[in-house]
Amino acid sequence: MSLVLPNWDRAVTEIKKLKKANPDLIGKAKSLGGMYRNKRGLMVVDCVASRQRRYESFVVPKLLPIYVDKAEDLSLNALARKAPKWMPLKNGEAETMQLVAKLLIAYGKKYGISDENKICKEWADDISAHEKML
Repeated sequence: MSLVLPNWDRAVTEIKKLKKANPDLIGKAKSLGGMYRNKRGLMVVDCVASRQRRYESFVVPKLLPIYVDKAEDLSLNALARKAPKWMPLKNGEAETMQLVAKLLIAYGKKYGISDENKICKEWADDISAHEKML
């Protein structure tokens, strides 16, 4: 499967401009991965909840604290066991979060990886895994 992204060249040009105008941007981006260390279920919730919502004014102050307060724990395993249907989400989002967690865990099992941080890192580096999920 081949992924075709419209306006790819324009997007790359804009990213290069941003990098040049903000030299500390790469360091900030690299530090984001550590934000979810040992909280990969929360990472999935953040990613799915961020779609078509105002991130800074809604997702961060309103949705993420609800999950942190009420979730069994913030791991992929906990999210895979139970979809957060108690969150104020759009139709199907809780199930999508649970499915993504299950797929990441399955990826780890396939390659003998049990550490959730390593599962996410390895999956992110494996372009063929992305194509299979599409």
